[in-house]
Amino acid sequence: MPIHSGLGLPSYGSGFASFQFVVYDTITYSTSTTVSFNVIHINHAPSISLSSSNPMTVQMTVPFTFNINVNDVDAIDTETVVVTPNVRGVSKEKLVCNSLTLTSGLANNITAASPSQRVWTCTYTPPNGTTAIFGNNYANFSVYAFDDSATPNNSSSALFVIINIIQVFNPPTGSATPNPLILPEESFAYVNLTATDPLFNPVTIIILTVPLQGSLHYVLGNGFNATNLGVGTHVASFPSGNGKITLALQYKAWTTNNIIRCIH
Repeated sequence: MPIHSGLGLPSYGSGFASFQFVVYDTITYSTSTTVSFNVIHINHAPSISLSSSNPMTVQMTVPFTFNINVNDVDAIDTETVVVTPNVRGVSKEKLVCNSLTLTSGLANNITAASPSQRVWTCTYTPPNGTTAIFGNNYANFSVYAFDDSATPNNSSSALFVIINIIQVFNPPTGSATPNPLILPEESFAYVNLTATDPLFNPVTIIILTVPLQGSLHYVLGNGFNATNLGVGTHVASFPSGNGKITLALQYKAWTTNNIIRCIH
């Protein structure tokens, strides 16, 4: 039986309260009469809230986890959360609640595993494609909760949640494979340089220095076009890529002029 949150007493039930009275006629008293009160349970509607702000602010390509919290003073009730997402579903975009991938445009019912469950954990995964995708109200969803009581007043108000995807200016990254490059003397080997940009902006690999010994060649295309870089510090820019570019470099382990060469 639910307990009154303030007094620690049952909040309804048969014989919930009572009182007694007698009648006195100036000479004697009647036998006592007991009047009982049977209080019938009235269902209380649940309410919902989010662990995040509304609108939600989500970084581009970064999954965002939040909770849908349900509050119901009737502890015996089992809650169901209804989420209707409006997501485009492109480039891996999705909304998952309680490990269930929700269908866009439909009311998805997610029933609690037990009467004690009051928190639904959800993750929104923004698009992660080959172009930068962001914007205000890029996605949204509505959510409400209802309990298993057959009586009226068993549903919360609906909450409309907006998801804003913001552009984050993360710097590009570069890597070399293998590194270090191990090769016998008087031989040659290849190393791949890879540049990526999280915002899919055009990227350019810039060679700041060249080896003081041996020669460095740029492998690209079927023609041959050598540029003498000399020795020491030098800057050379290679063709841009849309968010990612990989360059193959050939290093020869003997002393010649340092060049960038289009080998294939």
